[in-house]
Amino acid sequence: MQLRYMKTLLNPQDGACKVTALAWSPNNTKMAVVTMDRVVILYDELGERRDKFSTKPANSQVRIANLKTNKSTTLYGTDNYVVSLTANVSGKGILSGHMDGAIVRYFFDDEGTGLSQGQLCKHSCSPYALCWGSSIVAAGCDKRIVAYGKEGRVLQNFDYTRDDDEKEFTVAICSPSGQSVVVGSYDRLRVFNWSPRKGSWDESKPKDIPYLYTITSMAWKRDGSRLVAGTLCGGVELFDCCLRRSVYKNKFEMTYVGLSQVIVKNLSSGTRVVLKSHYGYEIDKVSIMGKDRYLVAYTTDTLLVGDLQNNKLSEVPWQGTGGNEKFFFENENVCMVFNAGELSLVEYGNNEILGTVRTEFMNPHLISVRLNERKQRGVENNKKMAYLVDLKTINVAVAFLESLEMSLETEAMWKTLSRLALEARQLHIAERCFAALGDVSKAKALRQINKTAEQCAEEMGGDGTNHVRVRAKLAVLDKNFKLAETILLEQGYGHPELENLRTAHYQWLSETAQEEKAGEVKEREGNYMEAINLYLKAGLPAKAARLALSKEELIHSSELPERIAAALLKGGLYEQAGELYEKVGKNDKAMDSYRKGHAYRRAVELSRAAFPREVVKLEEAWGDYLVSQKQLDAAINHYIEAGCSIKAIEAAIQARQWNKAVQIVELQDDNVAERYYHQIAQHYSQVQEYKLAEKYFVKGGDPRAAIEMYTKANMYEAAHKLAVQCMTQEEVAVIYISQAQELEAQGKYKEAERLYCTVDEPDLAINMYKKHRQFDNMIRLVAIHHEDLLADTHVHLAKELEAEGQLRQAEHHFLEARDWKAAVNMYRNQDMWEEAYRVAKQHGSQNASKQVAYLWAKNLGGDSAVKLLTKFGLLESAIDYAAENCAFEFAFDLSRTAMKSKLPDIHLKYAMFLEDEGKFADAEKEFIKAGKSKEAVLMYVHNQDWDSAQRVAEENDPDSVTDVLVGQARVAFDKKEYQKAETYLLRAQRPELAARYYKEAGMWTDALRVVKEYLPHKLEQWQDEYDREVMSKGNRGAESLLSQGKEWEKKAEYNRAIDMYLKITPNMTTDHELVEDAMVKAVELAMKFVGDRAYDVAKAACPRLAEIKCYEQGVGWDNMAFVFLNRYLDLSEGIEEGSLDMLDNSDFADTDIPFEVPVPEKQHLPEEKREEVKEWVLAVSMDQKVEQVLPTDERDTYEACLVAVNTGITSPPCVITGYPVLRNKIEFKRPGKAANKEDWNKFIMATKVSHSPECQDVLRFLGNWCGAPQNPSYSFN
Repeated sequence: MQLRYMKTLLNPQDGACKVTALAWSPNNTKMAVVTMDRVVILYDELGERRDKFSTKPANSQVRIANLKTNKSTTLYGTDNYVVSLTANVSGKGILSGHMDGAIVRYFFDDEGTGLSQGQLCKHSCSPYALCWGSSIVAAGCDKRIVAYGKEGRVLQNFDYTRDDDEKEFTVAICSPSGQSVVVGSYDRLRVFNWSPRKGSWDESKPKDIPYLYTITSMAWKRDGSRLVAGTLCGGVELFDCCLRRSVYKNKFEMTYVGLSQVIVKNLSSGTRVVLKSHYGYEIDKVSIMGKDRYLVAYTTDTLLVGDLQNNKLSEVPWQGTGGNEKFFFENENVCMVFNAGELSLVEYGNNEILGTVRTEFMNPHLISVRLNERKQRGVENNKKMAYLVDLKTINVAVAFLESLEMSLETEAMWKTLSRLALEARQLHIAERCFAALGDVSKAKALRQINKTAEQCAEEMGGDGTNHVRVRAKLAVLDKNFKLAETILLEQGYGHPELENLRTAHYQWLSETAQEEKAGEVKEREGNYMEAINLYLKAGLPAKAARLALSKEELIHSSELPERIAAALLKGGLYEQAGELYEKVGKNDKAMDSYRKGHAYRRAVELSRAAFPREVVKLEEAWGDYLVSQKQLDAAINHYIEAGCSIKAIEAAIQARQWNKAVQIVELQDDNVAERYYHQIAQHYSQVQEYKLAEKYFVKGGDPRAAIEMYTKANMYEAAHKLAVQCMTQEEVAVIYISQAQELEAQGKYKEAERLYCTVDEPDLAINMYKKHRQFDNMIRLVAIHHEDLLADTHVHLAKELEAEGQLRQAEHHFLEARDWKAAVNMYRNQDMWEEAYRVAKQHGSQNASKQVAYLWAKNLGGDSAVKLLTKFGLLESAIDYAAENCAFEFAFDLSRTAMKSKLPDIHLKYAMFLEDEGKFADAEKEFIKAGKSKEAVLMYVHNQDWDSAQRVAEENDPDSVTDVLVGQARVAFDKKEYQKAETYLLRAQRPELAARYYKEAGMWTDALRVVKEYLPHKLEQWQDEYDREVMSKGNRGAESLLSQGKEWEKKAEYNRAIDMYLKITPNMTTDHELVEDAMVKAVELAMKFVGDRAYDVAKAACPRLAEIKCYEQGVGWDNMAFVFLNRYLDLSEGIEEGSLDMLDNSDFADTDIPFEVPVPEKQHLPEEKREEVKEWVLAVSMDQKVEQVLPTDERDTYEACLVAVNTGITSPPCVITGYPVLRNKIEFKRPGKAANKEDWNKFIMATKVSHSPECQDVLRFLGNWCGAPQNPSYSFN
């Protein structure tokens, strides 16, 4: 249902002025509006205001008003205010909605529905919106619309509680047909349409009207064409309602206001007719016929016809006719409908078919219908129909037909008239008809019958047509001889010479050799012997046998049975002969006869009684005979009875009795059954019983056939499952691949692909698709099975397609591989620059399209290139790009043509390019052209071509001469040609640069010298900087002082060297060896060259040596401490336990430390010392920063071990430390005694500096033990 706004009847007010009720009159000519002040305003059908009056307030009663008496009565009363009231479509029942949510139903006339009255249901809130159409619809302030069934059961629930834009529902109205419902709320009308096929409501698009505010009442015009809505602010709006609207032949407008209601309007006269299905069926098609006066419409189950002029409509049952009816409107009161040989009459204004007749020929001019045109006494309706051909009009028909020329239609009319004339006993007319038709024999016969009728009429009165002879002859004329016989016999018309006739008949039969008929006559007379003789003479031994067997007395004759049997055998009637022999007790002859006649049923029955051993053979023979007669189904059981299983199976298979065949086969041995399982399986495969087929293929030892079956049926999973169960993987693969190749040859690529993939051979499927150029499928498989090769595959295909000239497809694959550059290059190679530019712009970066445009322009050259680049706005960019990419000729060409301002930049870039290429002379020219002569100087400086640099600087840029000298100086410094470098810098008047270079080279002496000579005002500043730098460098500062001291030492400046060494303190560096070397050097120099300072120098150096703990060199050897203290703890535990058996010696492997030592009796250290060792070891273990390994030297041996692990060489021990003497050895006078030079010097120095008596005592001991001098000195060797 669609709502279209038409006009505003009553303008809204600025405040609340509720429209409480709206109603249309039954004749659709008036409409009433009730406002909040209880005033009723009347409008006509055009919306013009006509009248106004007031009414009373509402209460809780439901009342009925009688318009005839102008009185009202109460139907029922409740305790709750009535909030809504509605009637059903027929107007014979009402619903009232009350404040407590109750919905009450009341019927004035239940129309035979049997529905209950009273409270129907209770809604979830007060049902302010209530209507009764195809179902009951109620809604209220809870924002829910509920559809109830006939007895109050919920059918549907439309919930809008989650819609924030929706407000409470205030009113609902049902269309006159009951198939549409409109529910009003705030600024919105919701439309619901009933679907008869689904039996439910369908919601249409809501009608939103801004600023309409709350809708308080609605009314629907009786014809369904208009809907009027009243609002809270007093506005009344008129809407046009329809499902659809169409114009028929530009004469009639058809407005579908409901599924079962159509308004037909004559556009010329303006008259309207409401076409409505009384049964509620959906109207499918409406047509205007009969000179635009009559209306025809179809529904699913009825036919609607109407007279537009008299406004009479009819709806009659009409089903399954296919729309092939022919309508005749020649009669003003009746519509004649002809379809499939049946004529139906429909009276306008009557909803029942007036009458129906069968006829093959329909002409409205031959039918007369009269409805109540003449009144009859005692008859309410006088409705009659007549054909123009009946009993009273036959003569008229003859006269009419005689006036017509003979034709096919006229001939048909003559035949119809002849039939009707015979039925009406109008024999003269029938004779005329047959004469006209040329049927002379019937015409002659009717003339004789007419003469007979005339004679009978003279004898007995009447017209003579009812006489026996006339009736019998008419029956004979109609070829109904039995009827003629019956008519004559009933009246006793027998033959007077019956016996003579019989004798003559028998004699005639004998004379004419009709022995069979003669025998039948004798048989009827009871002369059986004569009858048998005649039957035998006539060659009918079977009849003779039948007669003999039926008469017991004939059987016991000695000669007769033999004669009959001989005749039967001669005639090949073996079964009858056998039956005859069996009857006379000759079982052997009977059996032979049965066998010869293949009457095996009789033979088996006989053998069971007389020859039991022959039964099995007979059953087999019976089966063979049935097989020969193609009665295979019947042969099966006989073979089974005979125990011939093989024949039974073959017969069942040939008869396609597969279930029987299976049952028999399954009872056989495997070697027998296997031969037939394949045939059975083939059958089940053909009828698509694949599971059974698989079962019997497998039983028959042919699983390969089952796999092929599944493959042909596209049941690849089942095929693979069976193959895996019955075969090896290799066999499965071979089968599937061969089948796939067959399918491929047949063009069934999808099926072949599935087979390849089933055996994990997707590469074969990929190659298949590639071979057949189905690249999309190929790519699909590569994406699934070789995703890592997808891009390569796209590229490979693209290159192949490119080679074949299929550039578009190649482009697609390049792009799928995300290699748009290849696509661009492809088009470039083909000189298809526009395509290349398109691809680059669509798929590349912004610079990519620019590059392609540049290459395009470069390919064009000249003015064309300039125009192209100007078109794309890339001229300047292209020049820059050409210069950056060394296309200088192209860049110069573009610049000279369009942008000369860019020439200096291009010359500069060209010069830089030539410089990189080593073409310095050409580069010099380009630098000068670019106005960058200084760049040329720097180029030569960079390449150390000082002469050229000097030349260019002097000729073009004198200011750059200094830069040349500085460059030369820098190179000289790098080559350590310090004097030459200093000369260049002094020539360039840059002494500060010389000092800086010296400083950077760490040559502070020369730096200070240059400063002192050429920059004396900065000497103090440089001296302070030198001190700060040395002091701040830490290790590097200490190293610098040590290096500077050595420099002073080389120049024999010993006092300065000693001062420089003494400046090194332990606070400056963590390198204690460096500090130690410095102190030792200072002391040595003082003792050798400045003796008066020796004591002071030693006094300054010794505390520093003590500070770095030179007296305790072992401190800091954490690895050895960890290993040896662990060993100590193990030995301590061994002392406590009295055994060293549990001692772990793995740490001392490959050393000369002994594993087995005697166990002391008691501990040497006290308990607190041992605990201190334990805690230290535990702490180191938890810290995990110290490895439990002994340090090794260049021998890959523990550094204190005398024997090398790898070579086994034993080194002498140092007499000072006990460590092996490996290099820098000091040998003593006694052989085998030696010391490490470094350790010996340290010991001597410590003794002299400390004057320790202990150390001096050790020296004396060493002199006695090793033969060393008493006054040993420092060793420099």
